Amino acid sequence: MRSLIRHSAPENRDDSERALSDTHLSRLQHADLAQSLWQIGNSFVPYVLISAILYTVPDLAWWAKPVLWVLAAGFVVRIFIIQHDCGHGSFFKSRRANEVVGWVTSVITMAPYAQWRRHHGLHHANWNNLDRRDSGLDIYSTCLTVDEYADLSALEQRRYRLMRNPAVSLLLLPPIVFLVLYRVPFDSPDSWRKERAGVHLTNLGILSLLLVLAFLLVLGGCYRPRSQLRSSPRRLVSGCFHCSTASRIRYGRARPIGPPPTPRSKAVLI
Repeated sequence: MRSLIRHSAPENRDDSERALSDTHLSRLQHADLAQSLWQIGNSFVPYVLISAILYTVPDLAWWAKPVLWVLAAGFVVRIFIIQHDCGHGSFFKSRRANEVVGWVTSVITMAPYAQWRRHHGLHHANWNNLDRRDSGLDIYSTCLTVDEYADLSALEQRRYRLMRNPAVSLLLLPPIVFLVLYRVPFDSPDSWRKERAGVHLTNLGILSLLLVLAFLLVLGGCYRPRSQLRSSPRRLVSGCFHCSTASRIRYGRARPIGPPPTPRSKAVLI
């Protein structure tokens, strides 16, 4: 009996461990709405707060701005991870929710969601596949066999190694891809109508965000008299322009012209 138990115990232990592993994995095979919303909150909210501090507090200490830049960049990476999971359809159960959140994240990451998703799907399909490695411009999906590399000339071997050097593939190329190439529907055939339209829609979203930030920056330095609170839009824009100029004079970025005007009414901060 002891011999039977001794020989059967490992098999039973393996079965129990396998069952326990399947139980844990089954929880991770489906989207969790609570976890998804929590990830959105702890990624977008800190990023927005840090950005607001950088935009609205001009007198930050010299060391504080680089620290906030690094933190903001880290949260942009988190937001891109959300976009990645939306692209795989795993962040939400709803396909529509994945597309909406994916597009919103693309305005922050500057990677057009629809085009990036299709390119990324091709990347997974062609990763180190010797029969499908020349399907596009994605250098991260291409590879050579040892014999093919040995047949290259010395110059071609140096170029092959250079393009895959971490300093190039992880530091130099990503800014070019995200800031330049993603602004146009590159490596996208004319049949990809949705993806090509998504590039222009993302550019429009980025431009709209920049315009809103610029408008808020102008309003942030505006002091207007009470008599102008109900003025025409033309007068309000003119007042904001003069307030912006006064702010520039205050911080030494412009020279005052003529004597300072004498205020006739009490000013309020808007």
